Parts: sequence; C-alpha cells; structure tokens
Amino acid sequence: MLYQNFTLPKGDSLTFKITLVDAESEPDNIFFTVKKNSQDKTPVIQKYIGNGITRTEDEDIIYSVYVPSNETDDLELLNYSLAIKIIYGSEENTEVEGKFIITPERSSTLEVNND
Repeated sequence: MLYQNFTLPKGDSLTFKITLVDAESEPDNIFFTVKKNSQDKTPVIQKYIGNGITRTEDEDIIYSVYVPSNETDDLELLNYSLAIKIIYGSEENTEVEGKFIITPERSSTLEVNND
C-alpha cells in the first residue's frame, strides 16, 4: 500500500492521475474517498469512474481524478482521511491511504505586468 498526502487550499480544485502498473485489465471501478476520519461512514468527497474519474490513456491504464473547487469551498480546515480503492469484480483493494489537508484560502499573489 502507498501512503500519499494531498495539501489543498480551501476552495481550490484538485487534479491528479492514477496509473495502474502491471494491470492486466481495466478495473470495474476506482473510488477516491475523503472522510473526516477513517472511521466515518459518510464521505465529504467521493469520486468514482464516471463521476470525477475518467480514463485518459489508451495504451496504459491511466485515470484522471478531478475534484472541483466548489467541493472544497465548504470544507473545514482539517486533516481529512483519504483512500483510493481499486475494484476488480468482488475484490476491493485499498491501494492508497493518506491525509487530505485543507489549508486557508490563498490570497492572490500573482501580478501581471503588461509593459
């Protein structure tokens, strides 16, 4: 199992890729789940194939996960628990666990100079 943390300012979107290494076939489903803690039954964010997770490569088995900014707008500044599960038939394997850390919103520090 892999441990991976994501740190995201409140109100930002998140995009990342999942590459299935040595996979012989496509999974039946993939779940990206964020909960207040690992014992919670109700996720605060959940993405799966067809709802935020899409296949992006033809030759390799690569999926893109997208969490829009409106789904992080109302999250508290906490260290949430995350898990990525891969489903093949009746087999469900948690491949990734970690923290989903929401930090305060960023103030814009970008300046554009048109000189």
